[in-house]
Amino acid sequence: MPADARTSTQEPRRLPWYVAILHGLGGLLSGGLLIGFLFVSLLEDLAPPVFAITGAVLIASAAAVAWFRKHPFVRLFALSLSIAGHGALASYLEETFDFDGLVLGMVLLAIILYALYRDPLHRFLSVFGTLLLLATWIVDGEGLDPNALHALLLLVSAANLWIFTTPASDRIRPAGYAAAIVMLLLPLMILDGGAIDWRGARIIAVIYAASILWLLQRAYADFRGLWLAVVAVGGVAMGAVTTPGLAFAIGVLVIGFWRGERLLTALGLLFLPVFLIVFYYDLDITLLEKSFMLLAGGALMLGLRQALVFWERTRHRAEETP
Repeated sequence: MPADARTSTQEPRRLPWYVAILHGLGGLLSGGLLIGFLFVSLLEDLAPPVFAITGAVLIASAAAVAWFRKHPFVRLFALSLSIAGHGALASYLEETFDFDGLVLGMVLLAIILYALYRDPLHRFLSVFGTLLLLATWIVDGEGLDPNALHALLLLVSAANLWIFTTPASDRIRPAGYAAAIVMLLLPLMILDGGAIDWRGARIIAVIYAASILWLLQRAYADFRGLWLAVVAVGGVAMGAVTTPGLAFAIGVLVIGFWRGERLLTALGLLFLPVFLIVFYYDLDITLLEKSFMLLAGGALMLGLRQALVFWERTRHRAEETP
């Protein structure tokens, strides 16, 4: 047998994207129907400890199945098993303990299982769900200060910066995407909560913007002078004066463009108009003053675009230099 033929038979055949989507939907639907049948017919009237055992078995089965096979059908089937297992375990924790026990149990479970999950989507959903549960616990938990959301915002913004601006392992990139989305959602929760002080979020936004500028300055040592001053002042002012989410959205957009992360760039483009609309309609000023602010924001965006073009040209020149 020719060597090329042996090599081609050993390489896994890659499915077309539309076939992979159909396989994945089939796995998700199959797992959902199986779990629905089990819970409706067998587990509806059972004691809470049985729910805990069932949840643990489902989660372990999902981790084992996904570990040995990477086919889209198997991955989504395992995901449906894991979701059902988390639901059963969460039901047991909430009924046996309280909401605090539920949050603590889910956080510990996410930390333990992250290393066992091989599927990036599984890891992303685990971290994302856990962070949202933490945010809900801070806002609705008894005896908790809602301003503690600022601590969670600081944590996810630092994680987003560290994961996507350093040579971190691909294993933690799903956690970085989850942190980025939660970082963009938390300012909306802070704005919606009347008892939460904006100033903490604005300080974190300033730190986030300043950190990105510092990292960019280190990466592009030739970038000095007027453009750095314009972007620095504009970025810090964006976090200090406007709604905090605007600085985070622009920061995610800049990091995505800088590091070539298309998903981050898409997140920034998705949330940027949302925070612009929120900021615009929350302003208690005249239409003329709003017009001047929009004009200044447009000028800042043009300056940022010129800076990004300059950085890209600098990188190309550095790569072409022997």
